[in-house]
Amino acid sequence: MFSYSYEPIFPLKVIKPNNSFGQRATYLHSKMYIIDEHIAYLGSLNFTLGGTENNHETRIRISDSGTVQQIVEEFRYLMDDDSFPTMKWQAWGSKAFKEPKN
Repeated sequence: MFSYSYEPIFPLKVIKPNNSFGQRATYLHSKMYIIDEHIAYLGSLNFTLGGTENNHETRIRISDSGTVQQIVEEFRYLMDDDSFPTMKWQAWGSKAFKEPKN
C-alpha cells in the first residue's frame, strides 16, 4: 500500500476562472517566478523534466524594479483573491499524476 502527500515547495494556487456563463474555463497557465521581489521571470517554463530538458520553453527575465513590483502586485492579487475558484493541492496532484496500482 502506498501512502504519500503533495506539499508545495513555493506558493502555488491552481486557478480555474469561470467564463461568462459561470462555467469553469481553462486553467490559468501563465507562470510567474519572483526572486526576492527584485527579479521576475515570465513565460511558459514548467519545472518538470520536459520543461527543463526536452521542451522549447519561453521566458523573459525582468529586473526593472517598477515592473517587478507590478508583477508582485499581480501575483498577490491572484494568490489572495478568493473569487477565483481553486482546487486543493492534493486534488490537483491526484489529477496531474497517475496513482500507483496496488
